Amino acid sequence: DAVWEQRFNELLQFKKKHGHTNVPLIYEDNPQLGIWVKGQRKQRLKDLERGESLRAHRVERLNSIGFKWVLRPSRIKGWKPKSKNET
Repeated sequence: DAVWEQRFNELLQFKKKHGHTNVPLIYEDNPQLGIWVKGQRKQRLKDLERGESLRAHRVERLNSIGFKWVLRPSRIKGWKPKSKNET
């Protein structure tokens, strides 16, 4: 889909400029990019909870550029931080 490709390319430019893919939700230089990034995370979380998956090639492409799917692990159902004794 053309919009997805456009946003992905904008994300690549953001990473080139900032060194990461953690676009703030309110990103004045490109407000739509922040919303899109949030939407990618939200959709993947919904898909994982349902046992479905965002299109695999999209996940792979986002993973290949170091995309962080989870910024706040405590929001994931069933997630617990590891204790110091766990490896």
